[in-house]
Amino acid sequence: MQLREDYCTFGRSSSNTFPILLDQAGERLNAISKVHFAIRRSPDGTALEDKSSSGTFVNGHKVGKGKTRILEHNATISLTHPKQSQYVYMSASQDYKRDYPLALIRKYVVSKDLGSGACGTVRYVAIYT
Repeated sequence: MQLREDYCTFGRSSSNTFPILLDQAGERLNAISKVHFAIRRSPDGTALEDKSSSGTFVNGHKVGKGKTRILEHNATISLTHPKQSQYVYMSASQDYKRDYPLALIRKYVVSKDLGSGACGTVRYVAIYT
């Protein structure tokens, strides 16, 4: 999903910018707050504000209700449990397009390196919408 607004909310309420549905959360839906977290973009950077009682985690670290954390490129966002990441924040201002072919960067956002071996490097990519 692409953040088109400077402020957006995530949670189980249908009034959120990005509602979290049963097919996404499964049995954990009841642990997700009506408004679980918000993301705000500003000239100083992009920050996540935790609005939940059950916890929002960035890179495995609990943010804490009412507190904010600056999101770095490739930050993982988890709801209710630090090891179950649901989202990866990819900054549009980062140079993730490096030397990739134009046909690739028109369709995909290239993110972090997952690993490398004798035949090359495997990278995490997302379809650009």
